[in-house]
Amino acid sequence: MNEKLASFIDNLPTLPTLAIGIWMGLAPFAPEPHLVQKFLMAINGDAFKLIDVFDVFMHGGLGALAGLKIWRILATRGDAAGKQDA
Repeated sequence: MNEKLASFIDNLPTLPTLAIGIWMGLAPFAPEPHLVQKFLMAINGDAFKLIDVFDVFMHGGLGALAGLKIWRILATRGDAAGKQDA
């Protein structure tokens, strides 16, 4: 991973990143989240409009960033444990 990108992800505050990622992934809460709606559209073979692609990136992007943050935490924790054992 690029060092600047890794540094950016490492410097993000964990709790707000996770909270916003989950919140945007589940928004809007009624009648169904956009990500669920777009997934069902893809499964059913419905045509995607440009706004649908934008919705997927807007609602899924922050969730993906939260996932990267968790991955970086676990990866650096594993590296630190490996260095202590050596």
